[in-house]
Amino acid sequence: MKRKSVGIAVVLAALAVLVNVFALKSATVNNDLSLKITNTTTSLIAIDGVGADSDVTFSSGAGYASITLPTGANGLQPNSSYTFYPVFNVKNNSGVSRDITLSDTTSPAPAGVTLTFVDTNGNAIAPGTTVTTGSTLPVGIKIDLTTSAVIGTTPLTIAVDAQ
Repeated sequence: MKRKSVGIAVVLAALAVLVNVFALKSATVNNDLSLKITNTTTSLIAIDGVGADSDVTFSSGAGYASITLPTGANGLQPNSSYTFYPVFNVKNNSGVSRDITLSDTTSPAPAGVTLTFVDTNGNAIAPGTTVTTGSTLPVGIKIDLTTSAVIGTTPLTIAVDAQ
């Protein structure tokens, strides 16, 4: 009798599991949702050419900015160095301080060309430079060319990363 009771209990437990597995086909969870819509016409991190060096042409549109540096009648020359300041500004419009990293992401990197982002004093702007809320970081560009710099027009791609 004991063996029969255990067998019936095992069968009933198995049936209960099967019934529960096949019974749940969908579930509805009700949860309150609050939706906040914010005007984003002003970017949290903005790049502009306000106050840029008068020789620098800065334009923006279609989701990107374009910067044209003066090259003189003969362009930039190999085995030379040029500094333009300021070229553009990085403005923090967010509600918190942001660490800004500027980088040249041109791929492949042009031979013999080194691009450095510089501050007012001509010093390199360190990766992770903090820009406080509402502040602007003026950015200059220093271009060092070696004798191996390739003659011609080289478009460069600049990335601004904010953490």
